[in-house]
Amino acid sequence: VVPLTEGILRDNVHPNDAGKDMYAAALFDLIEEVAATPPAFSALKSRRQFGAYAISDVSVPGGVYRDFSRAGFREKMLSIPEGGTAEIQLPDRVSITGLIMLMGPTSGTFLIRMGEVGDRMHCYDRHCYYERVGGKPLKPTVSDRITIFQDSALPPEELLKGDKDHGPRAGGITHILYETAVPGSDRA
Repeated sequence: VVPLTEGILRDNVHPNDAGKDMYAAALFDLIEEVAATPPAFSALKSRRQFGAYAISDVSVPGGVYRDFSRAGFREKMLSIPEGGTAEIQLPDRVSITGLIMLMGPTSGTFLIRMGEVGDRMHCYDRHCYYERVGGKPLKPTVSDRITIFQDSALPPEELLKGDKDHGPRAGGITHILYETAVPGSDRA
């Protein structure tokens, strides 16, 4: 610690030449001390944990599944036809933060309920001339249940190539993304 004294300041704020030398020497000593101190990362504990429930590992009464595969990603996908609803029971109460869902020619918009909170997820964009999965966030909501309804509205986006599928909308889900507090942290 370098005390602020009149002898090292030129205008009660900025250091004079002697003050600059004193501050530089103090900074140099501090840098040498930091460089010589072994790091102690054990005190740095994560306060948040993120995870994903594979849809094949949660309870979906009456759920209809299909295999999805693209670019090395292979997973069971819960299919939700137009007008259909999926009631998904999670193993624990977690903060639901997003979904990994189908984006493709027949996808559209999900209407979602988590506990008392409603949300929507648009699962269509201008690249939906082929099937793929995408991850999208939801408003984080603590619940152990998520209900997803496949809306019938035709997405307004125009495709970059190919012809738009005007048939019934059909969505799919592979994972439910979540966050939990680390035990012993101050996060709820």
